[in-house]
Parts: sequence; C-alpha cells; structure tokens
Amino acid sequence: MWEAAMSASHHKLDNLIVIIDRNYLQIDGSTETVMKLGKLDRKLSEFGFKVFTIDGHNINDIIRSLERAKKVKGKPSAIIAKTIKGKGVSFMENNASWHGVAPNDQQLDKALKELKLTDKIDLTKLKKKAASFQNKIDRKINALVPTFTKDYFWNHQPKMKVEMEPTRFGFGKALEKNGGDTRVVCLGLDISDSVKISDFDKNFPERKSRFISMGIQEQNATVVAAGLAREGKLPVMSTYGVFCSQRNTDQIRTTVCYGDLNVFFGGAHGGLSVGADGATHQSLEEIFTIGGLPNMHLVLPCDSIETEKATKSIKDTFKDAFDIYLSTDYKNEKEDVAIVACGPEVPEAMRAAWILKEHFHLETRVINMHTIKPLDKEAIIKAASEVKIMVTAEEHQKGGLGNLVAAVITEANLGSVPRFAMIGVNDSFGESGESWELLKVFGLTAEFIVQKIIHLKNLK
Repeated sequence: MWEAAMSASHHKLDNLIVIIDRNYLQIDGSTETVMKLGKLDRKLSEFGFKVFTIDGHNINDIIRSLERAKKVKGKPSAIIAKTIKGKGVSFMENNASWHGVAPNDQQLDKALKELKLTDKIDLTKLKKKAASFQNKIDRKINALVPTFTKDYFWNHQPKMKVEMEPTRFGFGKALEKNGGDTRVVCLGLDISDSVKISDFDKNFPERKSRFISMGIQEQNATVVAAGLAREGKLPVMSTYGVFCSQRNTDQIRTTVCYGDLNVFFGGAHGGLSVGADGATHQSLEEIFTIGGLPNMHLVLPCDSIETEKATKSIKDTFKDAFDIYLSTDYKNEKEDVAIVACGPEVPEAMRAAWILKEHFHLETRVINMHTIKPLDKEAIIKAASEVKIMVTAEEHQKGGLGNLVAAVITEANLGSVPRFAMIGVNDSFGESGESWELLKVFGLTAEFIVQKIIHLKNLK
C-alpha cells in the first residue's frame, strides 16, 4: 500500500480516490493490538494525500466526501470511512470471527429481524432457488466423473470408512506438543487460529512471549524469521499456502535461502481443497516457486498424521529433518502400475489402487512422495524399471511433481520406460466451490486416475 501511496502522490494522481474501511479489526483481533496503524489520516497526509474522515455508515457523508474528493487538484484523495464491523446485528458487531463464516438458519433469522429485513427478503424462495441450483450443479459435476460397477467413493461402502481431518490440525498438534523448546518462536500472520499456529501458545501462558503477531505482512515476517534464525532461534511462520509461498518469494530466496537460514514455513489450505475461498486463496504453484530454490526443503504431507510428524522436526533443525528414506528394501511385487503422488492425492492414489484391483485386476504400487525436495530418485527409478505404467498425481498445477519424476526417469536412461502420464490442474486457476466438487471438476479424484491408467494400458 505505501509504495502505491508514494507513487500516487509523486505523480499527482488527482483522479484517484481511495476509500479505506477503518473498522479497527482484522481476523486475529484489533488492528491496534496485532499491528498498530495509529493515526492513519496523518500518515496518508504525510504521503501527500488529501484526507477526508467520515462516518462510513452514513450514505450522505459518503456522497459528500466523494463529491469533495473529485474537486481536489494536484494530489490523490483518501476517504477514511470509520465503521463498525457487522453493524446492526448484535452478535456480529465488532466480532472478527464472522469474517469467513456464514450464519446458520437461527442466526440468519435473528440477524434479519434486527436489520428489519424480515418482510423484505423471501427466505423460503431464496433457499428453494439455491437448492435447485445445487441439484443442477451436482448433476453436472457427477456426470464428469468416470463410473464403475460399484461406488468406490469415500465412506460409501461399509468396508471403506475414513475420518477426514485437515492437515493443518497435525501442524497445530505438533506445535502444541513440541513448543516447549525455548528456541521455537512462532510468527502469526492474522489467520492464526485457522492455520492452527495459535495452538503453540493457546494453553501455555509461558509461551506468549514467543508468539509474535505480524499482521498481514508476509514479506516482513519472512525477514524477521531470518533474523531470528541467525540468532539461533527456530522460527515458525504460517498462513495460507498461497501467501506463504508467493507473496514473499523474493524474501525467501534472497534472505532465507541465500543465507541458508533455518526457517520453517507452514503453508496451510494448499491446493483446491481450500474450497469456497476460490482462486486467490488456492495454492497451486508452490512446487514451482519454492521447489527450485537452493537450500530449500519442501514437504507435502498426505494427511494430518504425516503433517504432525514433519512438524515435529522443530525439535531438531528444520533443514535436516526431512531425510530421504529410500525404497531399496521394498520387494518388487510384480505390480502392473505405479502411482507417484504427493499431498492429499496420496489417499486418492490409494483409492485408485483399490478400484484398479477390484475392477480391472491390476496391481498397483503407490509411492507417497511426501518429500519433494530432496527427491527420492531411487524409488522413482526402481518403480520405473519394474512397472509398465506410471502416473503422477498432485493437487497442483500439472508438472510440479510430474515434471520432476519425468526428469528422473529420463536422466536414468533406462533400457525401457513405462507408459507415463500426469494428473494435476491443467494450467488454470481454481474456482469457488466445496472441496470435493472442485476435485471432481478438475479431474483429481481416484476415478480420473483410474481412467488415465486404463487409457495408457489400452494404447496400441
């Protein structure tokens, strides 16, 4: 923001009007507690803006300030609209927890009554329309998914029951259990409860001094973490994966990796699985952006248990925690197929193996490639030399994992190579929807893995 403010003032952009919602809240709490903004009007004035402060709930104030701002010459204008978050709804006012949560029916009824909108909104009609639209979308999505003689989807058969726990829960459990080491310092980036980094000190008052709220400052937090690492601390910072791997890529590269510093980045809500938050919050490129950095180690756990195990490395040094465990002890079982998968695609690969065995009588070797860097090349080469078909699966842009595996096979110069294909997002951004809806739409479920393998098998 401040770079843009400086530029706007320097170039005398008097056709620019910035409206700032000043409600004093962010997800982790009060802005003045998390990362103080102070006298925002004075700061903007010093940056060369003409500043207007108004009541953001008064439409007449808004209109008047816009008219006045349009008349300003030679400098940009800023309108600071002071508001109350959730104004008009008693249980929502000044409550940051409603940032990304929808009300239930009872809460909705109460909110509409308090806003005096009960007679103006036909909820029954709206819900009926929503249900009709959802049914239409369900039919459209289900038509995309390959089908077999049985329904092999999660929890649809008595003998295949699972409990689904977000991977970030494992991250939080590890911090809670292993945060007693006084070298560990956690940096919160405004969604601390959501990504579970707050579990580090939630029940441990003595750890409060080792939790630093950084606000929405990924670049600054990365540099702070680098400084802590240089002083012998074990810094952990976490936010959404897309913010943790891309907003601060320059700082990761030039400060952390170039300095070969021991910093732990926990990117939560990776891939399409983040769901309704949509493309801006879905991290689909981190293997490209992070995996190529010298001195960086990159792990994509398949579930909360594996995430907890990986995060336990805070008791050691992060850089040395992810040793490669080669598959040299694995005995070849004469499988027909190998699926190399990472992250949440590992369970889908396992489900695909089940379908292939029951429906097509094909044996499958599933390789959980949890560590992307350093890569277990020997396991890849061994599989490539022993199976006839190999497929990679990733909840990522196609080629993040797939290109790495293909390169290993190519450089091995094997006498014969398996038929090869990749499952991943096809060079596009994500969309908003429920997690499983998106995985089906983008062709990432087990059914699509099976379809790809059978296609390879049938090639002439």
